[in-house]
Amino acid sequence: MSRLLIEIQSVCEINKVPFKYALAIGLVESELKHHWENGSVKISPKGAVGIFQVMPASATNYNLYDRSENIEAGIKIIAWLLGRYKNKWEAVEAYGCGRAGRLKYRISARNYRRKVSVTYVMMRKTGRLWSIYSRKALPLL
Repeated sequence: MSRLLIEIQSVCEINKVPFKYALAIGLVESELKHHWENGSVKISPKGAVGIFQVMPASATNYNLYDRSENIEAGIKIIAWLLGRYKNKWEAVEAYGCGRAGRLKYRISARNYRRKVSVTYVMMRKTGRLWSIYSRKALPLL
């Protein structure tokens, strides 16, 4: 298991965030694969910060330059989006392009969704997407 997954698990446990949200939609490794390099804090051209590429306006109570707080903010946003949208892929689009951007930038949102879903499916097929608790592949939401 990667160090990043272990760190994400500990942040989830400390903050009582359901770990299943972090894994079940593939936003731990499949989404992070598109953003994270060598643990550096990245800032996107649009201003999203850290390994979860969180917009500062979406997480005003967090220090997004701190890895643990960035992870916590990202996972809480994912959990909220999962509750708001009909399915996990709409939530992925909203995470990648923003809630309003999902409709405004439909092509960009679909491209982001495709990247995450392709990586997610490949990881499930190769057995790389595992539940830390059960050691079994997580079911699709």
